[in-house]
Amino acid sequence: MNKFGIVFLSAAVLVGAAMAQDAGTALCGDGCSLLCETIGSLCVDVPPLVSCAGNKAACNGACGQTCSCNAKCLADCQTKNADCEAKNENSFNQIVCKGQVSVCTAACPVTCAGQAITQGIQQALGQALAGVTKAAAA
Repeated sequence: MNKFGIVFLSAAVLVGAAMAQDAGTALCGDGCSLLCETIGSLCVDVPPLVSCAGNKAACNGACGQTCSCNAKCLADCQTKNADCEAKNENSFNQIVCKGQVSVCTAACPVTCAGQAITQGIQQALGQALAGVTKAAAA
């Protein structure tokens, strides 16, 4: 099993979620590149099982996708909160708006991480099958 690839994707998903909360998509590109470069420095190619270049690409893809997803989701939550507060100006219902934005914000990392993990599994299976096919043909 490609445990190193799983570490790449897991770290990418977590860092992508964290960076999106801080400054939107501004940190996504640079932060993901730094993370994947750092983790990639520990990688050792073991053909056909481990491809460091493939793992780095998967890391950048998963991290960037998760970060962008979270940034978009969090922005949507803030927009919904602003609309709710505007409709309920000077009323007790503004407390309900704060509760709704809290639930919305808490759901973003879970939703985006789930999407990234699903795509990561699909990519890992594709790489594994390609490696087995190459090994069998050799």
